[in-house]
Amino acid sequence: MQQHQGTFVEELMIKFGYDNRLVNHINTWVAFAVSAQTKSLALDLPPRDLLVPQADQYRFPVNLLDNRSIFWLRHLQLSFASFELPPQFNGFPNLRTLDLLLLRVTRKDLQDLLSNCINLEWFSMVRCHLNDELTVVRPLSKLLYLRVGHCKITKIVLNAMKLKTFMFYGRLYPVDLGDVADLKHAVLDLYTPMTLEHALSVLPKVLPSVQDLTLRASFELKMPLWMKTPCKFSNLKCLDLRLNLNDKEDGNILSLASFLSVSPFVEKLAIYFHVFGSHIVFPSQLRVFPGVHIII
Repeated sequence: MQQHQGTFVEELMIKFGYDNRLVNHINTWVAFAVSAQTKSLALDLPPRDLLVPQADQYRFPVNLLDNRSIFWLRHLQLSFASFELPPQFNGFPNLRTLDLLLLRVTRKDLQDLLSNCINLEWFSMVRCHLNDELTVVRPLSKLLYLRVGHCKITKIVLNAMKLKTFMFYGRLYPVDLGDVADLKHAVLDLYTPMTLEHALSVLPKVLPSVQDLTLRASFELKMPLWMKTPCKFSNLKCLDLRLNLNDKEDGNILSLASFLSVSPFVEKLAIYFHVFGSHIVFPSQLRVFPGVHIII
């Protein structure tokens, strides 16, 4: 790398089992990326021993980034690392993608980072445990893709008006994406049990304009056979339900048709069951709801 004769380096990826004795070497490589005006920088540094405390994670040296390198950087990936923003951080003005995995960061620093990435289009955070809420006041006006996976967060509040794809994996907690008018795809993979009432009353408020929705969750169906709610999926065309059910829910199975009451324009409906216990037996006589065609 010291013998590199070119002016620019388009992409630099550093990936190996991390040892804190190599900190100076990694910092030298990051400094090289700065001097080479690298557009894409990826640091993937899992510990050689996964039981190593988080305190031994590599600390990304934000202080090494000068105004020119911050301007050039388009793509940043940090895996198994930590960072702390310096005072008066001005952000990454041209950053397009930000990929965070097992990053150790405070709520404030993450909020400040996102607030200063005004051109961010793609953002993923997986197993980043804030143990607090994430609220970004400044609009993420160019964000098109958002993935949040298995993060210990209590609440998410964003203003991502142009969001097209939303991927969520983990425990259920409040999510506010702002006025998302053109959301095309959403995948919710929840390992927190939820009632059908909650799904029908809350999800249309969070994702009112979604066109294609996949929902994976454990469901409780104890509710009236047909539930009406003022909340609607006004643009939903495709609904894919992948549900974990208890065998005791067989008497309430038809209540799932209530999804049609909140999805008046749905064109494709698929329901998959994973049943715990004995086999669910469908009623011998199916009740026909007005305007609903049931195919078994």
